[in-house]
Amino acid sequence: FTVRLRTAASSPVTVAVTSTDTTEGTVSPSSLVFGGNWHQNQTVTVTGVNDTLTDGDQNWNVRLNPSSSDAAYNALADVDVPMTTADQTGGPAQTGITVASAPANAGGYRVGETIEVRLRFDQAAEVMGTPLLALGVGTGVRQARYVSGTDTRSLAFRYPVVPGDADANGISVAANALTLNGGSIRLSGGTVNARLRLTSTITNSASHRVDGSQGTPGIQAIALNSPAIGSAYERGEHIDVTVTFTKGVRVVGLPQLALNIGTAVRQAVYARELSTPARLVFRYTVVQADLDADGLSIGPTALALNGAAIQDSGSDADAVLLIGHRAIVNSAAHRVTGGAFNAASIIGFGRGTGTTSSDYMASEPTIVIANYDSQTRQTSQNPTFHWGEIIDFHVTFNRPVVVTGTPTARFRFGERRFAPYIPSASTPTVLVFRWVLQHTTDKSSINVEVLNLAGGSIQDARDVTMAADINTGALVVSGSRISSVSGLDTLHVDGSRETAPNVEAVALSAPVVGDTFERGETVEATVTFDRVVDVTGTPQLALGIGSNTRQASYAAGTGTDSLVFRYKLVQADVDTDGISIAATALTLNGGTIRLWQRTRNAVLGLGTHAIADSGDRKVDGARLTRPKVANVFFRRAPANDQTYRLGERIDLSVDFDRPVAVTGSPQLVLAIGQQTRQLPFFRFVPPTRLRFRHVVQAGDFDADGLSVFEGALTLNGGKIDDDRDATVAADIRLRRNAFTNASQYKVDSQAGPPG
Repeated sequence: FTVRLRTAASSPVTVAVTSTDTTEGTVSPSSLVFGGNWHQNQTVTVTGVNDTLTDGDQNWNVRLNPSSSDAAYNALADVDVPMTTADQTGGPAQTGITVASAPANAGGYRVGETIEVRLRFDQAAEVMGTPLLALGVGTGVRQARYVSGTDTRSLAFRYPVVPGDADANGISVAANALTLNGGSIRLSGGTVNARLRLTSTITNSASHRVDGSQGTPGIQAIALNSPAIGSAYERGEHIDVTVTFTKGVRVVGLPQLALNIGTAVRQAVYARELSTPARLVFRYTVVQADLDADGLSIGPTALALNGAAIQDSGSDADAVLLIGHRAIVNSAAHRVTGGAFNAASIIGFGRGTGTTSSDYMASEPTIVIANYDSQTRQTSQNPTFHWGEIIDFHVTFNRPVVVTGTPTARFRFGERRFAPYIPSASTPTVLVFRWVLQHTTDKSSINVEVLNLAGGSIQDARDVTMAADINTGALVVSGSRISSVSGLDTLHVDGSRETAPNVEAVALSAPVVGDTFERGETVEATVTFDRVVDVTGTPQLALGIGSNTRQASYAAGTGTDSLVFRYKLVQADVDTDGISIAATALTLNGGTIRLWQRTRNAVLGLGTHAIADSGDRKVDGARLTRPKVANVFFRRAPANDQTYRLGERIDLSVDFDRPVAVTGSPQLVLAIGQQTRQLPFFRFVPPTRLRFRHVVQAGDFDADGLSVFEGALTLNGGKIDDDRDATVAADIRLRRNAFTNASQYKVDSQAGPPG
């Protein structure tokens, strides 16, 4: 409509233009100014607001409020121009809401159960895409997805309960819960949109409570490993995704997890050797083409079986694989630059007893003092190492490396020494070089020089053709000395001093399964001294088992700082509180424990390292549980397109839950299409794993996927017995570990050898 003045004013007149109900209509412009143009029409535009409410026609006003220095116009009252917003007609309107599902238990919906909510409309509605219905679950909001009902008056929305969901009062659905999510809800066969605002809602429905702590296994958490350096994964680097379930699961086959890397989708494959029953690890190795400057993401439905199975380890119930609201969005901390490749290099150097990278990861070299004489530690700022003490040099790399041969760390006190690489004490990123101090009259400080490959190699684990850089980073070579290692000049050696070895740690092994040792199991105790010792004879370590004392005999460790004692449990052994080791438990039994290559006796008292009763190391000698099959899995995937080809090896492993002894040649029957092949036993990996192999031959074909049935493992005249008692045969039935038509393991011998 238009507005003008009837008469000229002595001063400019400003007319404010407003809507009395902005939920029904808006106006533009917000003001009009009249001066010499007082007699000309000025236009006001009114726009109705689509509120999606079924509220009938609504009356409201556009208000004109004049103001001016002209007294006559300034005194004028407001003028209201009546308006009516007509309710949209023809679009479907919601008339009711019901929860169509019901929890299986009185406590509420559990993990794996589905909540279904139905919306009723007054007309048939056509649905495109996947609209969402927000459910109030506890203090959070969960999105139920549209699943069915298009071209009817009833639309169904479903949400599967995941771990962590909880609502003791019952779910709720608010008036604004329905959203299109990029889709549409319209009059069936027409173009008129449905009204999205709900006139019927739900508030804390007590009959629909939620208890996500119960039920079948579901995903509780999902986590990414960090790039080795900075915030970007480089070519050859592993991206590991850990999926934590609410309880232990059993995995058959190779499920996959989709990673969104830039515009590409990459599949991280289940890594059995890195996983535990409740934590599954999925691994993807970055290739050169991978690029994501914003950071990779993982969607709510990224975990897929790929023909495998993930089931409750205690039943046949399938686990719930929905990641849901735990999905990982783009993060600058997880960028991908597959075109980059920086060789592993040294970033830290230290001296200490720890072997994890976290002990020594630092932007500057660090030094950790340990294992030197206690009196020196207390009284001197310049600690001195004595005869038989272990000096470990820890070299930390910024990425995992692969070592061949026996490189050494060259250092000097008095004369040049070479500390050899110790694989058993090292990790992929922290290499340990060890020297046991011997006699020397040189009491000078330690000077570290360079790493010496000694005919071996230190290669980048991502690409073993690339040598690691051992001359840069924190270890800066200046001439022949590593000049940046601070603190070593305060460490001294005096091999002429002999100090009696003292116990600095005692550790007990754990039961094979659970918290209780059974008959025939070996209890192993490790006593660690503060320096290297020599052992003669058979010293003993007394174990408190119930009301009895059992002697664990010395088994190994002379010439090191750690002595191993073992005791094999018998039927009479019972301890419901757990094994204990007293401070006076270590005795010589006619043997000796002395300082390495010397006659000075070790101090035998365990002191504060004695072990009290421990509930996780109980004993029940009357119990002897038969070993049974715990897992059956393929050791490697086909080289091409999930299909094994002519000449390709199919390797299957069978794991038992307890140590077994194998004699003869057991077999594993593999169903390949309509045929069966007898896979010969070719290797035993103590103490629990049997490996079987088949080489694809002419005529082998299976388009559905290989199968291994419950009775597939046969003895073939051999034996698989309990390693603790040869009279007890293992249970070789595969039971729940059997599988049928594993689709990611097909066979086609006519396709030719893998390329």
